[in-house]
Amino acid sequence: MILLSMTASAQGTVNIDGICYKLNSGDKTAEVVYQRRHEYSGEVVIPSSVTYNDVDYSVTSIGYQAFARSTDLTSVSIPATVSSIGSNIFFECTSLASIVIEEGNAVFDSRENSNAIIETASSKLLFGCMGTTIPDGVASIEASAFSGCTGLTFAIIPNSVTSIGNAAFSGCTFLASINIPNSVTYLGKDAFEGCSSLVKVEINNNAIVSKDYNTNPFIKEIFGSQVEEYFLGEDVTSIGEQAFSDCPNLTKVHLSNGVTSIGAGAFYFCGNLTEINIPASMTSIDQTAFTATRLTKVEINSNALVSKDYDSWSSLAKYFVDVEEFVLGDEVTEIGDYAFAGSVAHSINIPSSVTSIGDFAFFANTRLTSVKIPENVTTIGDCAFKSCGLTDMYCYAEQLPEIGSGIFMDTYHKATLHVPASSVDAYRNAEQWNEFPNIVALTDEEMGVEDVMMQMDGKESAIYDLNGRKVAQPTKGIYIQNGKKYVVR
Repeated sequence: MILLSMTASAQGTVNIDGICYKLNSGDKTAEVVYQRRHEYSGEVVIPSSVTYNDVDYSVTSIGYQAFARSTDLTSVSIPATVSSIGSNIFFECTSLASIVIEEGNAVFDSRENSNAIIETASSKLLFGCMGTTIPDGVASIEASAFSGCTGLTFAIIPNSVTSIGNAAFSGCTFLASINIPNSVTYLGKDAFEGCSSLVKVEINNNAIVSKDYNTNPFIKEIFGSQVEEYFLGEDVTSIGEQAFSDCPNLTKVHLSNGVTSIGAGAFYFCGNLTEINIPASMTSIDQTAFTATRLTKVEINSNALVSKDYDSWSSLAKYFVDVEEFVLGDEVTEIGDYAFAGSVAHSINIPSSVTSIGDFAFFANTRLTSVKIPENVTTIGDCAFKSCGLTDMYCYAEQLPEIGSGIFMDTYHKATLHVPASSVDAYRNAEQWNEFPNIVALTDEEMGVEDVMMQMDGKESAIYDLNGRKVAQPTKGIYIQNGKKYVVR
């Protein structure tokens, strides 16, 4: 046998063909070990055995940080004889793209050409690299598995993964986005710490998001404070207390139609969060959920929240203190008592789906200068617009809504009321409405009507009046055809 070239080091290790080993003369085994100032480059193939001083040693283990900081290392092949691997063996191996476990290894594998080290019996992914594809069937990603892997730009986590360990992806500075599937129930502290490019995170697991984070670590401590956008999947049904608190760079949160509640302080001190969309599924929000944010626009599609009857101390304005614009979605059919009382919003969009407005609904909205009441509104409660800052009110109902008392108190004296042309006289003769100093007809543009009758395939389509009745010969008035309004003069 030709002896391999070898040298002994002062630390009690030997270097055989460029690989450092610690030899055990008792059981004739060798362990690949870390040696300071010794870095690997290119492709490294670990042999199943080595010979030193005419003695053969079986390579059975790889020690702690064995290849650490070898920034030019690109590939490592591990023999079937290795049955023990220490932690952080590829720490800061930034160019490593290929990891191969020899077939026949009874403890580890790199199944499906995954370029990873997987513990076969438990399906735990122990170590990965920039070339890793996490195969379906992996049960967990262990602590520090990809730590310091700056070459990793993306990672797809399959639905088989149930846990991601502490610092699993820490220091992956070019990882820009990650999707946490609904199978993951545990995320370790600092799992994505130091991932400076990670700005988008999708989480589809309710166990992670619904948890109450009353003490550290918050979700910020898992993904880092640099995240700008969170997408919550359809399996997320609630957001726990303080879950996303103190995320200074967070600008957008996408809530799926499945989230029903938001806990206390959930977005506390997210200073750059300016907009939020409240889905139709939402039934409860803690008043402190958005404390110390900078929300200026809120879209609400939850009838349960908007139709609820509040009082002057618990209106939706208390939930969204400084919001300038509210946009109500088509799922909203009623606006409850005091719903927006005391709001500082200058714009509140009321959709055509709304049929009733409760008592004091917009009381003391002093910055609200213009409001549109859709044609389907049939009732408006007491003092609904009392003490508002209105200069223009647009009421699209041809049939005057049933109204309570004092709905325009301290409001109408400086506002212009815009109503359908056919109903101007009716409004001018009705109590409370007639106290507006100016009552004028809505323009065709404001009514959204057209002068030209629409046609399809050269034929006139069915025509309906505003009550939904089919009309054979339209006379003067407003009608609907092909989903659009038009006027006959």
